[in-house]
Amino acid sequence: APNSSTSFSITLKDATGNAVTSYTPGNNYTVEYVVSDNSLNGFGFQGVALTNNNWQAGILTSTLTPNTQITNLVSTGGGLQYAEHLGTSPTGIFSLNWTAPNPGTGDVTFYGTGLAVNSNGGTSGDNTSNPISVIITESSATSIAYSQGIYCQNDADPTPTISGTSGGTFSSTTGLSIDPNTGTVDLSASTAGPYMIT
Repeated sequence: APNSSTSFSITLKDATGNAVTSYTPGNNYTVEYVVSDNSLNGFGFQGVALTNNNWQAGILTSTLTPNTQITNLVSTGGGLQYAEHLGTSPTGIFSLNWTAPNPGTGDVTFYGTGLAVNSNGGTSGDNTSNPISVIITESSATSIAYSQGIYCQNDADPTPTISGTSGGTFSSTTGLSIDPNTGTVDLSASTAGPYMIT
């Protein structure tokens, strides 16, 4: 039975090392599994990334930490991959490179369980964590659009239509007065000229 003293977490990180809750199809990420237990000194785990249909989601491409391996189950029709320990880890930190699946895959669920051991060669005194699952949603491409491409300084201030993932800030080159939060352009406060809005 799982032991409450053994904790386990799964975190997906982007290329800058920030934890994320959504993925962009085809992008590369780091998936990190962390096991801890203050009373034991050795750690292991097993984890998998699956689609809503329980097929392999994305590809585990390589390991980043010692005592970590990728196991390919070629006997299954779906070609499932498992991330798991290779021997006992003294740190309990297991990281792997993961390439997100193709567009239209939808949510990906990372499942896993951690193991804390006393390294006595048997199972007595070892603890397992509660199994956990983390759902990572698929990001859709984001676009911004203004109703026209050319404006006069005395026109009504335009606000963009935003589709896809929200968040972020609007910016442009010097001379364009733009609200960084809404993307609304203050035409009367802007200098005439061509601008690219990001």
